[in-house]
Amino acid sequence: MINKKQSESDIIKIPEKVTFYETPIATYWVDEYGIVCAIAKPIRRKIEHYEEVMALYAKLMKGGKKLCLLSETTNMPFRSEIREYVMAEMPKYIKANALVTNVVLERTVAETFMNLYSTPIEMNQFTNEVDAKAWLKQYL
Repeated sequence: MINKKQSESDIIKIPEKVTFYETPIATYWVDEYGIVCAIAKPIRRKIEHYEEVMALYAKLMKGGKKLCLLSETTNMPFRSEIREYVMAEMPKYIKANALVTNVVLERTVAETFMNLYSTPIEMNQFTNEVDAKAWLKQYL
């Protein structure tokens, strides 16, 4: 199990009885719909961290079917040197990504990121889990 304090979120409700996957940058689980959920950890990110995340995505893919990802990004410091790696690798595993935060600065950063980088991943941002999951369900 995970340390509830370490991955608490005011935006995403953490279920009681699911299998959690810990990486250096986030806590992950798969919800009842098959959506991969993530709560970011407030650490400085390195490409090695994302290599571990991509390996987890590959493990979670069933029959080669790409994943839908719900990312709570409030604690996600995202350095520019990481962006190229992430945008090259994520499309191999992720079909759609809903970014969720209620922090204005984080929403602005996410919006700028989505506008600057074209990607085959459908991306949208939200301020709550319910709307984000409703949007992601169309890609399941």
